[in-house]
Amino acid sequence: MITSHSSSCFSEHNILCSDNGDVYSFGFNAFGQCATGNSSDVFKPTLIMNNPRIKSVVLGVNHSFYLEKNGDLYACGNNRQCQLGIQNSINPYFFTRVTSNVKALSTSYSFTILKKDDNLLYFTGKGINKYSTNFISLNIENVESFSVGGDHCLFLKKMENCGLWGQTNMAS
Repeated sequence: MITSHSSSCFSEHNILCSDNGDVYSFGFNAFGQCATGNSSDVFKPTLIMNNPRIKSVVLGVNHSFYLEKNGDLYACGNNRQCQLGIQNSINPYFFTRVTSNVKALSTSYSFTILKKDDNLLYFTGKGINKYSTNFISLNIENVESFSVGGDHCLFLKKMENCGLWGQTNMAS
């Protein structure tokens, strides 16, 4: 039995981190999102690395991130829309360091939003009225928490109401 301190699942792949730092992945892997070094599907939990510095794991539709306790962010998998923050659209089959000073992140199909140590939100990928091949500031500050959906990001600001960035089909 694996005792996990961080796990994430999305679409058709999964990653979990054990208390001793062992990292396992399994599932659909066409874009290398399981970080096994290839694009073959992984049918059972497979040890891909040991890293006791991992704070959390966040998965998108066909891509994966892990955040280290020191704020370094690593990614692998589908990068067609540059949603990994890597400036080319190559799909890395192993975890690759993409940025640092990260506090939290959330990702969707085609974009990723993160909060850095300066407490601003940053965006990469393809979203409504924005396209970036690396993380750019959204100039939204004092964010307490946030979550990314299909084409939007919902955020809660300190001492204020919530805000919405992106596209939604909900009437106001």
